[in-house]
Amino acid sequence: YFMIFKEHVIQNDVSVDLPRLELMMGTIAKHTRAHIYKDIKVLCTVDEMVRLMYGARVTSCKSAKDRTAMSVTYETVCALSRNHELLSSGESNALDALRSHGVRPLNCKKNTGSSKYAFNGIQLKILPKEYRPPIGTYGGKIT
Repeated sequence: YFMIFKEHVIQNDVSVDLPRLELMMGTIAKHTRAHIYKDIKVLCTVDEMVRLMYGARVTSCKSAKDRTAMSVTYETVCALSRNHELLSSGESNALDALRSHGVRPLNCKKNTGSSKYAFNGIQLKILPKEYRPPIGTYGGKIT
C-alpha cells in the first residue's frame, strides 16, 4: 500500500514528508524481520505513519476492553512524546495517570461493573511491560 500511496503523492504533488515515511517503513521492516515477540513499539510507528498518510486506524483487542485500554493509552503516550515533547522519563507516569484516572477505568465500570481491569496474575506476567496497568487498578471481574 505504501508504494501505491507514494506514487499517488508524487503524481498529484500531495504535501507529505516522504523521506520520513520511507524511514518509518524501514523501521517497520526491521522490526518485522527481527521477529521480536510482542514488539509493541512498532505500533506507535505504524500509528504515526498512518496519520502522516492521512489515514485512520482502529485498535481493538479480543473483547475491546482491557488490552484495548492498554494499547490505546500506550499509543496516546507515544503521541504525547512525539507531538508535545513529553520526556521519556515522564512516559511511565503518563501511562499510570491515564490508566488510573482517565476514561479507561470508567469504561471498565460501564462494561463489567468494576472500575478495575480484569487481568489476573498470569495475564499480567505475559503482558509486555508497556501494557501492564498500575498496581491497584486490576483484579476486577474476569470477562
